[in-house]
Amino acid sequence: MKKSFIGKLCVLVLVFFAACDKDDDKDNNLSKIDRNFITQASYANNAEIAAGAVAAAKGSDSAVRSYGAHMVTEHTTAQDELRNLASKWGIETPLTPDSMHIALVQRISTLQGLAFDTAYMKSQVMDHIVAIELFQQEATNGENRKLRAYANKYLPHVRMHKVRADSILARLQ
Repeated sequence: MKKSFIGKLCVLVLVFFAACDKDDDKDNNLSKIDRNFITQASYANNAEIAAGAVAAAKGSDSAVRSYGAHMVTEHTTAQDELRNLASKWGIETPLTPDSMHIALVQRISTLQGLAFDTAYMKSQVMDHIVAIELFQQEATNGENRKLRAYANKYLPHVRMHKVRADSILARLQ
């Protein structure tokens, strides 16, 4: 009788672990929504890193320089985490911003003083509006639990970045 019980218990444990493995396999088959999120969030992180580096070096207002440095730090952390997640599924993340943000960084790099600060902060407000929508969509509609968790983890940060950008921009204008 004990051998029969132990045998049944072993079978149940094996079935449980097989079910857990199937859940992990589900992560390997990312939906189009989840794959798009990885790409777009990666572009957004890279854009914030690139523009933030320019602002940290070139901003004439101390709050703009500080904000730029903060964007580099926060978005580098977020990008590293996203890249690690994506690599587990064999997905390579973009290494640069998208072409629109490359052009933006080139354009604002030609500006000086208040013109630079204002253009950078306006771009930050707009970019963070888009990023909030992107992260909210993934948090709500994403099919992969790890990507939903990532979106939920960073959504409050992105919202705070927008609030801070709004505040700095309002003071500059």
